[in-house]
Amino acid sequence: MNESDKTFNKFHPYLKKYINSPALDIGSGSSCVNGCLPFDVEHGDANKLTDKNFQELGYPTKYSTIVACHVLEHMFDPYISLLSWWECVSKDGYLIVIVPDEVLYEQLYWPSIFSDDHKFSFRLTGSSPLERSINLSELAAKLPDSEIVYSETHDDKYDLSFINFVKSSKRTHSTFKFFYWKVLRKIIKSILFFHPKVFFYADKFSSRISGYGFDQTRHGALAQNCVVIKKIN
Repeated sequence: MNESDKTFNKFHPYLKKYINSPALDIGSGSSCVNGCLPFDVEHGDANKLTDKNFQELGYPTKYSTIVACHVLEHMFDPYISLLSWWECVSKDGYLIVIVPDEVLYEQLYWPSIFSDDHKFSFRLTGSSPLERSINLSELAAKLPDSEIVYSETHDDKYDLSFINFVKSSKRTHSTFKFFYWKVLRKIIKSILFFHPKVFFYADKFSSRISGYGFDQTRHGALAQNCVVIKKIN
């Protein structure tokens, strides 16, 4: 189950009330949010949406709802991308943006130890020791004619005891220790992937002996920030 499925179908189905037709799911992958048109790499470049791109697809150029679940962290310039998406939202429409939380997911390691393609980390409030950290609430508030109607960190099914030791400062890793940890993770995943409960406890064990955290989203948890922005004019 991917992050979109976990968010809209399992833990936070009430977010579906913001999805009205026509709707677009940016970064839809193989599991498009119900009621949305899919938009992924084969449809175009999400860094900047264009009317020409939509016309070539036979899609509308304006949407009552746009969903971008775990996409913004992959964009080259998050504000330019966000503004591009925002321009495609109709008056009284919604933009739903979901990104990994830099404490819960990145665990204050940077660059990310769980995704080689994360270009920025995100938080909802406060300051950060990470050099490419963005306050998502502040970023969303910069959009013209916008109102944030929902803002929340999702940590459903997340074992927060593994996060207490990372909240005070930026974390670094040695090359040898990091290599050992990645090899151990790959071995555990290849052997135990089809035994979810055993895989979960083995992953926890490897994080304990290595000193690193582990990606709890692989075991059904959420580790993300979500904002819903309404276009008021």
